[in-house]
Amino acid sequence: MNFDIVATSLSISPHKNASKINEIGERLSKLYGIAFYSADFKKNDGVKKSVEISKMNNFYRQNYCGCIYSKLEKDSKSPWSEKARDFRLKNLVSLNNDIDLYDILNGKEIDLHHFHPSDTAMLIENFLENAVNNKYKTVKIIHGKGRSVKKKQIHEILKSHPSVIIFHDDSSNWGSTIVTLQV
Repeated sequence: MNFDIVATSLSISPHKNASKINEIGERLSKLYGIAFYSADFKKNDGVKKSVEISKMNNFYRQNYCGCIYSKLEKDSKSPWSEKARDFRLKNLVSLNNDIDLYDILNGKEIDLHHFHPSDTAMLIENFLENAVNNKYKTVKIIHGKGRSVKKKQIHEILKSHPSVIIFHDDSSNWGSTIVTLQV
């Protein structure tokens, strides 16, 4: 169609790897002889700006990836979500196949970057229960920096958890939360 350059808006998503997207774009650019505009649109508050522009222009924004499975999973209480969560829990592995869920849920620290966002509540509940059973006085939950939706979700869980005495941002890494437990 005689385009001079192509781009993708995929890198606006906080769930997408912009480096990988750009790498693939560059590879396809060479293959088809069309320039590719490499970008990480989520940088510099890109997600926030895209939401503001969308609202201003009455753009539709779906809160799932677009596939039917994601749409079904959007409702965390639906039978599909429960089935998907059970499946992920039974088959949980990282991209490098090096995650041992037992070790993660029984340690003093959990890094939620490896997990699907809809599993956050279930993982935190299990992690805290195991921490109390293991008599850990303090644990760390790594959720990510920025305006983390996951962080807000975790803090809501911690506010009402019966074993949590207090919690606060980790002063050396504000992408994590330190939790003091009643053991």
